[in-house]
Amino acid sequence: MGKKRRLNSAKTKFKTKHANHPRVQYLNNQEEETIEEAIVKTEPTPKVALQEKKVEVKPKAAPKPKTTKKPRRTSRKKTTKKVTPTAS
Repeated sequence: MGKKRRLNSAKTKFKTKHANHPRVQYLNNQEEETIEEAIVKTEPTPKVALQEKKVEVKPKAAPKPKTTKKPRRTSRKKTTKKVTPTAS
């Protein structure tokens, strides 16, 4: 029971401790002011109609003529194993 009590009391203790820090108070005031200013400044803006984009369609290029010739085959050099005479 003691552990739970310590954890629960620590939460409230540190919340108040950190909330009373001058920097946190300053930041909280800044956030409130900016929210209020944002609400006042925002006015409904008229909707702008989307402009349609004109897309130019290019005609297809003429297809390249197919070649009827087969590519040349390169000949491979045949390698033969050199037979070394064995002494018997």
